[in-house]
Amino acid sequence: MQIAAFLLAVLLPSTIAAQIDSLVSGALARSRTPAFSVAVLQKGRVVFAKGYGTRNLKTHSPADDNTRYAIGSATKEFTAALILQLISEGRLHQNSLVQQFFPGFDRHIRIADLLRQTSGLADYNTAEFIVRSFPAEIPGHVRTDAVIREIGRLPLHFMPGSQFEYSNSNYFLLGFVAERVTGKPIGSLLHDRIFGPLKMNSTGLDTGLGADEAQGYTLTDVGPVPIPQFDSHLTLAAGGLRSSASDLAHWNAALFNLPRFHRLLKEMTAPVELPAGRSPYGEGLFAYNYGAQTVGWHDGTVAGYKAMDVLAYPSGVAVIVLANADTAPSPILASQIRALLLPLEGPPDVSLLNARPTWWSRVIAALVVFGAIAAGGALSRHFWRRARSL
Repeated sequence: MQIAAFLLAVLLPSTIAAQIDSLVSGALARSRTPAFSVAVLQKGRVVFAKGYGTRNLKTHSPADDNTRYAIGSATKEFTAALILQLISEGRLHQNSLVQQFFPGFDRHIRIADLLRQTSGLADYNTAEFIVRSFPAEIPGHVRTDAVIREIGRLPLHFMPGSQFEYSNSNYFLLGFVAERVTGKPIGSLLHDRIFGPLKMNSTGLDTGLGADEAQGYTLTDVGPVPIPQFDSHLTLAAGGLRSSASDLAHWNAALFNLPRFHRLLKEMTAPVELPAGRSPYGEGLFAYNYGAQTVGWHDGTVAGYKAMDVLAYPSGVAVIVLANADTAPSPILASQIRALLLPLEGPPDVSLLNARPTWWSRVIAALVVFGAIAAGGALSRHFWRRARSL
């Protein structure tokens, strides 16, 4: 349910609320994104949550703070938190080798290397990999064992632990590490350990288009084109979650206020020192220090959706921006809103500011448009033949 306007007026100064409205309305118009859902925390509590625009252009359904979106790589926050929980319980060790969980995976890569994006593993989320592992990655028929095997065959880009390089392969594998340690599927683990206790009832790996779902779009020259629902099995622990702005606000509030989760936040944003200097990535979050403030963030892009979650402590400021277009400027918008509440001196806290869709989004969009044109052509030929036969 949308938070009542009078409550927002109490929790957030009307001038700042109006500025947020102006920023989001401007982004809607400029980017032609159908919908944004935004949540803001200040001093560790939710002070603003609101939807803008239309979550489904076909049904003209408005977006609100409970509208569900695919959040892409923001999923990695939760995967990292799960792995760190297992490590704290002694069921897993940061120096455990990945090969003990995947027979035939002949790589000297540690769990810590996967968490910190320092494994050297090439990213499996590329056109080349999809073509090579096809049909293991057909949406709806993903064969994860074949995908893992193909990841194991990828050449290392560098010696594990020596450099930072963002790769979805790392977190895809971490999800299966958690499954092998516990004997439970990744979706159940995340629900039982995080989503259930925090009452994040809109968050999960399901891919159905339910009543509160935002239809995903990609922007083309003919306007926003609807995208088939993203198959979470393509990315799972690396980027398969769907969530809402309100649920992610619950998550950030827990990271700020609940001791067992705040400990995880400190681990996720702890500095990772490499031979060439400090890494921009912690364990599940990009992380930077601005004087006394530690800023952690993660964006996410999958076909039809763009997400951003940025939080800072000890101030307790957080901003979540979810959108139902993979071309949406969610990272820029989140950074602009954060600056209203917490101006920071120094380099920008968002280094992935481009709003370009992934290659996969473009492929799907092209297939959708091509399919529509082909279907239209087939219908035209059918009716033309019928007309000639009369």
